[in-house]
Amino acid sequence: LDRNLTKQVFELLNKYKILKKIEKETKISIKPGKIKEKTKFLMKHGIRTVTNLIKKKRALFVIIAHDVNPIECVIWLPALCSKFNVPFSIIKNKSRMGQLVNRKKTSCIAMTIHDVSSINTEIGKILDTFRIHFNNHFEETMRKWGGL
Repeated sequence: LDRNLTKQVFELLNKYKILKKIEKETKISIKPGKIKEKTKFLMKHGIRTVTNLIKKKRALFVIIAHDVNPIECVIWLPALCSKFNVPFSIIKNKSRMGQLVNRKKTSCIAMTIHDVSSINTEIGKILDTFRIHFNNHFEETMRKWGGL
């Protein structure tokens, strides 16, 4: 992705960043008798978790790090995303992605959603951009370089 789009994606993901236990206690003060509302968006990370979310068709979109070592860990993820029609993107710097989920590094992140009707325009624009830049070009690239 280009620099501006990457900045927009990380600003969006920072809104739904996984909070540490101390941050949760200070940010959310639940009064007795009130029912805690479900969060609309959840951010999940890790190869196994993201793969299961894609297969169950619960992933809204997937972000893959470009500097994973060994690369064979994530090289098949774009093919899986295109098979299940999940928008995906490849972003630089796995350590920056790791900060979103309170880890040093993470190879991939998936955003899940409880209610499809709660997708706002900002997320819709990013999903359209992911489909244009990656999902649509995936099939062309595979025809050109082989694989499908």
